[in-house]
Amino acid sequence: MRRISKIVLGVLALLITLMALALFYVTSVFNPNDFKSDIQQWVFDKAGIELRIEQDIEWSLYPWLGIKLSALTVKYPDKPTLASIDNAQASLDLIALLSKRIEVDAILLDGLRISLHTDTDGISNWHAASPDADTPRTVDAHASNPSDSELNPFTIQTFTLKNADIRYENALDNTLIELSHIQLKTGVIAHNTPTNIDFETGIQYFKERQRLFKGQSQLSGQVRLSPTFNEITILPFSMFLEAHDQPNRSTPLRLDLTGEFKLNREVEQLQLKNLIANIENLSLRAELDITNFSEFDVVGNVASDPFDLKHFLNTIGIDAPQTANPQALRTVQFDAQLKGTPAHWHLSPLNIGIDTHTWTGLASFETATAQPHLELSTPRLNLNDYLPAPTDQSTQPSTASTETHEPSEIFNPDDLRALNLSANIGITELKYDQYLLHNLRFNMQAQNGNIDVKQLDVDVFGGRIRNQVSLNVNQTPATIALKNSVSELNLETVLLTLADTNTLTGALSASANLTARGHTTQQWLNTLSGKADVRLVDGVIQGIDMAQTLCQGIQSALALGINPVQVDRSTPFANMGGTFDLNQGVVSNNDLRASMDAMQLTGSGTVNLPQQALDYRLGFKVTENLFKQTCSVNNRLEGLELPILCSGRFDTPPADMCKPDTRVFTQLLRQELQRKVEEKLGGQVEEKLIERLGGDEGTRNLIRGLIR
Repeated sequence: MRRISKIVLGVLALLITLMALALFYVTSVFNPNDFKSDIQQWVFDKAGIELRIEQDIEWSLYPWLGIKLSALTVKYPDKPTLASIDNAQASLDLIALLSKRIEVDAILLDGLRISLHTDTDGISNWHAASPDADTPRTVDAHASNPSDSELNPFTIQTFTLKNADIRYENALDNTLIELSHIQLKTGVIAHNTPTNIDFETGIQYFKERQRLFKGQSQLSGQVRLSPTFNEITILPFSMFLEAHDQPNRSTPLRLDLTGEFKLNREVEQLQLKNLIANIENLSLRAELDITNFSEFDVVGNVASDPFDLKHFLNTIGIDAPQTANPQALRTVQFDAQLKGTPAHWHLSPLNIGIDTHTWTGLASFETATAQPHLELSTPRLNLNDYLPAPTDQSTQPSTASTETHEPSEIFNPDDLRALNLSANIGITELKYDQYLLHNLRFNMQAQNGNIDVKQLDVDVFGGRIRNQVSLNVNQTPATIALKNSVSELNLETVLLTLADTNTLTGALSASANLTARGHTTQQWLNTLSGKADVRLVDGVIQGIDMAQTLCQGIQSALALGINPVQVDRSTPFANMGGTFDLNQGVVSNNDLRASMDAMQLTGSGTVNLPQQALDYRLGFKVTENLFKQTCSVNNRLEGLELPILCSGRFDTPPADMCKPDTRVFTQLLRQELQRKVEEKLGGQVEEKLIERLGGDEGTRNLIRGLIR
């Protein structure tokens, strides 16, 4: 037995010696650099890629068959370099290879640099220059037998990638993304065996050569690979992303993400399950399913836990708004279904809870225009809670000595030029200050300095207001166009609410088509132009009693002996209306009409908005006794137009603004005097007076002046 054992050991020693001598001969005599050109040509034939091995290939024999490559570059013909690597090393177990097992001790890639570039014509350096038939093509994995693509059982003890950089530059939109100092290390990689991975990289994003983001990211998890490498699973994974150099923050802003990653390259599907993202006090949950990798179709859902929005904004370096209600924006949450492609992203349905209010609708984003779109509605909203908090005037510095009377700015043109938004908002009931608005609808499109408000509708004060507004801030000065329609607005409620007065009552209906220029109130008043049509029914003018004013004028002229104080201090009317032309802030009207009790009203004149003044002539035609017994009028005055002149500034008391036209009443006095004399003397009043009174030429002229 001992003899047999010695023989076996001797044979084994001989075999090992022979193998060692053979391997020594191969590694000493066989030079792999003699086949560099063949290797490069084989890569080109199979993949159409130009591989360059700049330095000699090195290899080792024992105990692992090792190979080392240095200074490699890869690119497509006539394209910029796609990738380069400083060093690549791998070592293989020879004994396992003889048993048709692949056992790799280690794979090391050091100094890998990948440079992806898209030029201004949209041509990328990671595709072949042309799809000609003569161009080498990669082997279609689906065309071959599936079993051919499966590898023999393999084991890689460790894979290391260090000092790697990936750079993607897009000249079409002048953007640059850099992943730098990439480090990747794995545990044992084997068939259907999970392996631990650790990955980290630095991240920078540039737009128009300005750095917009700088951060650091790390990823760890357990990876499982299928035999064909078509399926990759990371269950579970965790990563974090730190954003550095954030405004108003002394520490990096950190995002933590956990979940499950499943990739199937054969069916082109990527699943991200049980995703949980945490950033400060905001926690998001999501499920995403990505298919059709050429189009990158995404479906899934995303939701948040309730969070304090004010606290979140403050912690990420944004000053939270100070609201009138300190508890406003303290409880916010949302959930939505997600669909998207690289060109278009869509959240629908979208549900947002803000404090006690619930908003429903959708949101979308167009990548080409970088424009978000919102469609949201809510049954009710108390806007008072979200208005700016009142400031303590006692703590504000006095401005009495430095007060200036600059025109109030309605908007900042520079801010509106940057506005890029499409929105459609609906609120069934809105409380603002002491006003209660109903059925508010707001539809707006803003892009490239053009703001188009297609719909601004509201039901308020018992009526309906409909508006369309177009604003162009690309011009200097900015231009605005307004189309307005008002139906059955309770004017008394409007004036009592807005001005604490009920000077005018009635149901107001109007339409207007106006333009203006500028961005301050004064500029708008100075340039306001267009046309308007106004109708007021079942109204009363308080504080201006046209009947009393007429009675006073008629009493003075005709000595009727009435008591004007008995007349009510108001002017009721059934209908009033007219059309108005506006030119550079001056309103002109010549067709004002109104039906009043015992009178018909006509009017014409101007209203100067910049100077806050009016000059109007009102004509009252008596149709019957004014207010019956209160102010009887001689029937001979019925049908005559009795004028009242209204002139003054807007702050002039109404009773002082409108006065009778004394010239017309003087003429009425003369006519009445002539009538009474004619009754006494008969016709030819002037001749008979001169005949009876005689006198010189001066007396005769006086008589003529009184009668004529």
